[in-house]
Amino acid sequence: MADRMLGLLPFYHIYGIMIIMLQGLKICSTIVTLPKFHQNSFISALQEHKFTTIPLVPPLLKYINECDDVTREHLQSCHTVTCGAAPLSKSTAEEFNRKCGSFVHVCEGYGMTETLITHTTPKEGSKLGYCGKLLPHVQAKIADIDTGAALPPHEKGEIWMKTPCVNGWLHTGDVAVYDEDGYFSIVDRIKELIKVKGFQVSPSELEDVLLKHPAIADAGVIGIPHENHGEVPRAYIVKSKKASVTEKEINEYMKGLLAPYKQLLGGIKFVTDLPKNPTGKLLRRVLAETAAKEA
Repeated sequence: MADRMLGLLPFYHIYGIMIIMLQGLKICSTIVTLPKFHQNSFISALQEHKFTTIPLVPPLLKYINECDDVTREHLQSCHTVTCGAAPLSKSTAEEFNRKCGSFVHVCEGYGMTETLITHTTPKEGSKLGYCGKLLPHVQAKIADIDTGAALPPHEKGEIWMKTPCVNGWLHTGDVAVYDEDGYFSIVDRIKELIKVKGFQVSPSELEDVLLKHPAIADAGVIGIPHENHGEVPRAYIVKSKKASVTEKEINEYMKGLLAPYKQLLGGIKFVTDLPKNPTGKLLRRVLAETAAKEA
């Protein structure tokens, strides 16, 4: 069967360039382009073209999970869904597998404009929640954010990369962790970590917990100034359709799952949507600007 690929991601982004343009052309894929995401055209394209490869970003994977109009039949010809540009939560990947079937390989990856693609998940032995293993000719280490010392497995630090594209070690600014099998997981951006009473809190960790609540469709967490703690987390939350949940209920939910310094002491704001870039990455700086106006 000839390969057919969905071309929805922007071609000016490294993800779109590498996966859709370069890889797609290399394997002689038929690339069906959509100028932008629209629910009707997206579902129609899935039904009409029976894609074998579908490059997506985490918000679109989550959309498929929640959309009743997208069924397993829409993906019956698909063997691979690639996912990148932002961390994919384990819960979102698991829900996608439950809905669409394990015959679709969710291939998560990691890379940057400066390094190109450096990690990808193998079809055999892939682990949900990880962006994969190093590609050939690529080196990486997880370094202590303060000292630069190399860290062992399961310790969070900054990921440093060395590739044929880079002269020396590139300090990526991303917080990551790896396991004994060489699988890496991207946690957050260093500049987005929230420093609460000297503890470093990952906004993505809090968002992952929030997104497991059935009444929450989307969530964004930032740090806001606090007189005693330095910074504290604040959540901006989009409720699921027809769901009813209060700030008190969410705080009670979080108390049972996270340490005291990771609680939403900066409050909860309910919004209709969250600011994101064209690849679906949350724009925390826009939320920070909103928070500054609310102060």
